[in-house]
Amino acid sequence: MFYVVYIDVLFLVNFFMDFVVLTATGALLKIRTGLIRRILGAALGALCYCITLYLPWKIGMPGRFGIMLAAACVMGRIVFSIRGVKKLCRFLLIFHASAFFLGGAVTTIYNYTRLGYYLRKAAKGDLYAQRLAGVLALIVLASCVFGKVAVASLRQRKKEKELYCEILLSHKGRNKRASALLDTGNHLKEPVSRKPVILMDIADAGELLDKSTEDVVREFYKTGTLKEAGERIRMVPYHSVGKNYGMLAAVFLEQVQVQMENETVELSNVCTGFTEGPVSASKNYQVIFNIELLSDRRKVGDVGTCVRVGE
Repeated sequence: MFYVVYIDVLFLVNFFMDFVVLTATGALLKIRTGLIRRILGAALGALCYCITLYLPWKIGMPGRFGIMLAAACVMGRIVFSIRGVKKLCRFLLIFHASAFFLGGAVTTIYNYTRLGYYLRKAAKGDLYAQRLAGVLALIVLASCVFGKVAVASLRQRKKEKELYCEILLSHKGRNKRASALLDTGNHLKEPVSRKPVILMDIADAGELLDKSTEDVVREFYKTGTLKEAGERIRMVPYHSVGKNYGMLAAVFLEQVQVQMENETVELSNVCTGFTEGPVSASKNYQVIFNIELLSDRRKVGDVGTCVRVGE
């Protein structure tokens, strides 16, 4: 009894498996790599496997294992730019573990379902089996596309979540909780102190400012004239899209407490500029927080640590 092995079929099967294994290995290692690199790596692995079977002399299992191990090392260098013994050993461990589990899963599906039967029938030219294989291929392709879109969506949601935080603004015994957008593009600064400025709608400031100060700010935006107020109001010049220049009325709040993921940051004497309208059209947040206020903060301890930053 003997088996007929076609080299082109053997190459394609191993190429596909190596490509899947390399993709899984990259995901586990959290290394992003291009499609071309994975194709080259998979082609190298499949080629080396075919060479071990068609060598004109006998090399035995140890020789084949050595060739495939060397091929895996070269694949790691080509696909993931692996350098160093420690990183290489980690890659080889994850690569072969992925191959073991994926190979076992494919073998189980092939042998213990009717998939293997229909694939064999399709290879022999059975029209029904070929149509079924085509439908299966479309389902697999659709699943891959859906999975990629779902992962991208989850990553986007996580990224958006990291852009927001909860803050507590305090001024003269008054407190207000609000959602804030951590804005990396906000470089607005108070011209005298050169301190970063956060922004919020004057309509949301009623819980923080006394009535006379709020009225003065509202009157300033209506008439362009600033009257005397119970506390000192600063003028902050700004530039924005659709408007060459303008002036914001701002007040230094006594304290702003920022609830970060692993810590609470307390900022004192924070310059807060008040806008005429909402800072968010969708009202997802009430404050645009200048990220520069957190750039110099001191990193202390574990979760729940309170870091005070101020003058």
